[in-house]
Amino acid sequence: MRNAGNHFTYPERADEDVYVERIPIAETRDCVKKVRFHGHVYRRLYGADQES
Repeated sequence: MRNAGNHFTYPERADEDVYVERIPIAETRDCVKKVRFHGHVYRRLYGADQES
Protein backbone atom coordinates (compact mmCIF):
# COMPACT_ATOMS: atom_id res chain seq x y z
CA MET A 1 0.00 0.00 0.00
CA ARG A 2 3.00 2.26 0.34
CA ASN A 3 3.23 2.92 -3.41
CA ALA A 4 -0.49 3.59 -3.71
CA GLY A 5 -0.29 6.06 -0.84
CA ASN A 6 2.54 7.91 -2.57
CA HIS A 7 0.34 8.60 -5.61
CA PHE A 8 -2.03 10.69 -3.52
CA THR A 9 0.76 13.16 -2.74
CA TYR A 10 1.55 14.02 -6.38
CA PRO A 11 1.03 17.76 -6.87
CA GLU A 12 -0.50 17.22 -10.32
CA ARG A 13 -3.18 14.93 -8.90
CA ALA A 14 -5.75 17.54 -9.97
CA ASP A 15 -4.87 16.77 -13.62
CA GLU A 16 -6.12 13.19 -13.96
CA ASP A 17 -4.25 12.47 -17.21
CA VAL A 18 -0.88 13.46 -15.75
CA TYR A 19 -1.71 11.63 -12.53
CA VAL A 20 -2.42 8.39 -14.40
CA GLU A 21 0.71 8.68 -16.54
CA ARG A 22 2.84 8.98 -13.39
CA ILE A 23 1.74 5.58 -12.09
CA PRO A 24 5.06 3.71 -12.29
CA ILE A 25 3.68 0.18 -12.77
CA ALA A 26 2.57 -0.28 -16.38
CA GLU A 27 -0.03 -2.95 -15.61
CA THR A 28 -1.67 -0.75 -12.98
CA ARG A 29 -1.51 2.32 -15.23
CA ASP A 30 -3.18 0.40 -18.09
CA CYS A 31 -5.88 -0.92 -15.78
CA VAL A 32 -6.65 2.59 -14.51
CA LYS A 33 -6.89 3.84 -18.10
CA LYS A 34 -9.34 1.06 -18.98
CA VAL A 35 -11.50 1.72 -15.93
CA ARG A 36 -11.61 5.46 -16.71
CA PHE A 37 -12.49 4.76 -20.35
CA HIS A 38 -15.29 2.35 -19.50
CA GLY A 39 -16.61 4.77 -16.87
CA HIS A 40 -16.80 7.42 -19.59
CA VAL A 41 -18.65 5.03 -21.92
CA TYR A 42 -21.08 4.08 -19.15
CA ARG A 43 -21.85 7.75 -18.41
CA ARG A 44 -22.43 8.42 -22.13
CA LEU A 45 -24.83 5.49 -22.39
CA TYR A 46 -26.71 5.83 -19.13
CA GLY A 47 -26.18 9.44 -18.08
CA ALA A 48 -24.04 11.08 -15.44
CA ASP A 49 -26.78 10.78 -12.81
CA GLN A 50 -26.19 7.01 -12.69
CA GLU A 51 -22.80 7.37 -10.97
CA SER A 52 -22.54 5.87 -7.54
